Amino acid sequence: MTRVRVRLRVPGGDAGTLPAPGEILFQPTARHTIGDDIVLPAPMRCRLDPSGCTLVDLPASQLPRWCWKAVERTLGGTTRYVDVPDSPDELEYADLTDVDPKTLQAKPPDESAWNAVYQRIEDIVDDVPRINIGTGPPGAPEHTGDIWIDSTTWDIYIATRKDQTNG
Repeated sequence: MTRVRVRLRVPGGDAGTLPAPGEILFQPTARHTIGDDIVLPAPMRCRLDPSGCTLVDLPASQLPRWCWKAVERTLGGTTRYVDVPDSPDELEYADLTDVDPKTLQAKPPDESAWNAVYQRIEDIVDDVPRINIGTGPPGAPEHTGDIWIDSTTWDIYIATRKDQTNG
């Protein structure tokens, strides 16, 4: 068993935050066994004390078979899927590794799924050639593959390298 300390707070008060009222539900994402016992994927309710904290003892998750689903039932709460390692030390809930609920693989630290999608789109857009229209030959192109059209002569220049164009 691993002991996990949960500390949830909400904005407000003189110190900038107040204890979060409510509870947190921990639920294994799949049936599993502990010794001869079959543990069903039912939620375990943990009420937050007046300081917004609770201590809970959880069996270590068994990636890639199952992880813990944590539902924060409080103002502004969220649902997390976390890996609880087998540890003799008390762990902070905030420090548990988030996992993708479909693959049960660790998410990159400090990177949400939206950031990953945005970065991929940005990479694709950077690879798309730009078409520029102007007069006279082009200056130095910004990207390989950029196209420059001279509107006075209709000459077309294509950047084969960042420092070179050909007409």
